[in-house]
Amino acid sequence: MGSINLAAVNTFPSHPLHTTSAENCCPKVQESSPVTHGSQSSQATEAAEAGMNGSEEESESPLPSPSEVVAKERERAELSDLAVTLGVLERTLTDAVSQLSEKERSDFLLAVVKTGDRVGEFIDTTRHLTGRQRKGFLALSEKLPKEGMKNFLTAVHNAPQDLERMIDTASKLLGNELGNYLSAAAMAGEDLSILIKEVNRRLEDSGSPGKKDLSGFLSAAARSAQNVMILISTIQDVSQKTGSKILAYINAQNTGEQLADFISMMDGAGERAILKSMDPDLRPAGEDTTTFSGAASYTDSDSGKFFSRVEHMGDDQLSELAAIAHGLELTDRNVFLKMASGATETTGELLEVASAVTRAEQKEFLGVGSHLAGNNLKNFIRSAKTAATSSPAGTFPNLVGLTRDLKGSDREYLLEASATAEPGVLSDLMNITSELGEKVRETREDDPGDDRVALARHSFLTVASDAGHNLEPLIRMTETLLETGDGDFIEILDSAAKTGKYLGGFIQAYV
Repeated sequence: MGSINLAAVNTFPSHPLHTTSAENCCPKVQESSPVTHGSQSSQATEAAEAGMNGSEEESESPLPSPSEVVAKERERAELSDLAVTLGVLERTLTDAVSQLSEKERSDFLLAVVKTGDRVGEFIDTTRHLTGRQRKGFLALSEKLPKEGMKNFLTAVHNAPQDLERMIDTASKLLGNELGNYLSAAAMAGEDLSILIKEVNRRLEDSGSPGKKDLSGFLSAAARSAQNVMILISTIQDVSQKTGSKILAYINAQNTGEQLADFISMMDGAGERAILKSMDPDLRPAGEDTTTFSGAASYTDSDSGKFFSRVEHMGDDQLSELAAIAHGLELTDRNVFLKMASGATETTGELLEVASAVTRAEQKEFLGVGSHLAGNNLKNFIRSAKTAATSSPAGTFPNLVGLTRDLKGSDREYLLEASATAEPGVLSDLMNITSELGEKVRETREDDPGDDRVALARHSFLTVASDAGHNLEPLIRMTETLLETGDGDFIEILDSAAKTGKYLGGFIQAYV
């Protein structure tokens, strides 16, 4: 690889460069003048040597002076070395340079060596731009360090329609501000115009570059990376005071997953929720713990909705929710927070469950809860709270296991009956539901029992879901029917389901 003398390269005369090597020139001559044998070949060669411009007598251009010849040879040699260094064809580089004015050529040559593996993109962009756009593109490129050049090219590629506006704004920025601006521009994608508009607004408000408001915004925008548009939309939606707090908070954090979680969380979150997420009193103790916003960001792609759902919670409850979420594995944390946001009126009971059971029981509980929604989820949480805090031992795992195993309306009816059951009755309900199928299977050895087991449980749970204060007597009636071995107990339960408000009297006949 040859060394590059940019000082020598930048002394090119102002007239456009011609193709500089014989290898590059000859094909062009051959394409315009067919070459044949004999005198025609000789004539073609002579015509080419004469430059296809008539005789020397007709030409008004004087022969190049020795100094001009030396200068052109130096140009060719410098471009040849530069092409080798950049890994591009000499003709490609020569063609690009030949279109440029002296100032543009100087800017181009100083910038192209900073483009790295994107040299082809830089050359193509230069060749396709004209006039003011090309002049501005090259002038800005010349000023940028390698990383800035990379970001600039990315932004130009993503939003070429905003090139002039991007350059005009960049020309007003200094030092780190310019670097942060281009870093944010590279991540803004097709929405670059929104970033430009926000920067220009802050430029107008601050009066000049270097002001705290502008610098703080550009720093936060750069640190936001792929979430830069979330940052901009958020600070435009909240009060100026809250917006300033957000920028200060982002600039005070270490870059990484935790910061990305916070910014992602803001998408769709209310202003009060965002302020809560920045409050250190609402996060678990310890410098290295995951923030509540980080935990919430795992709930789904729109974690801001989570904050909107739980921002009515008191500070103590919100802090407890964050602490429990932090202690869970990633998958379990995801489910836990979804359950909290999916049934906000039972959040307090959910916290009681999570605090009362073992880590293994937590995992089983969350695994089942991940498949529930609506009233089923609410009833499951309420039942689990009773089972975990005041029912006899074994009730909680039985509830979780039955909820997992039962499907469709059977699961729905079980949870409806469980949600309002007293602690002791809830335990009995779990036991009779578990035993019901087993006893049927034991007494029907000549039958696979699957259909009959399903019907037994279904009939019982149908009645239980609407039994209310009659739930305990219903359980005793069912136990009596099973103990007496009455083969018609399924039909009896089916009849009980049809009695409606007369269920109490029906039950008394069998208890």
